[in-house]
Amino acid sequence: MYTVKVDRFHPYGHSTSGRSRSILQMLHDAHVNFPSLWEQQTNDIELKDLSSQCYEWSQIDQEIRATIPNARIIKIQRIQNNWLWEKYAFCKQRMMRKYGYQAVNEKRLFHGTR
Repeated sequence: MYTVKVDRFHPYGHSTSGRSRSILQMLHDAHVNFPSLWEQQTNDIELKDLSSQCYEWSQIDQEIRATIPNARIIKIQRIQNNWLWEKYAFCKQRMMRKYGYQAVNEKRLFHGTR
């Protein structure tokens, strides 16, 4: 595995040999830290059921109740998608370099069903 440090973002990065590299190639080569709360997985994409006793559940419960006070939460599942997380992390790093850390305004989104 390789670690890639990108000082500036271009749609195509340039290697020391002068050859262009696509964003997907850079994503593939970059080392990404996955969230510490993620569990071990055997597939690239997995659904993980959260225990109602865990910290992550209580955080999500609190955020949902801030806008939907009477919500009845039955089950919470975390989607662990390695490829999508790598892409997200790469784009976030690019935005932080371009606009500064404070300018990156992240929001957590939840999907619910009846």
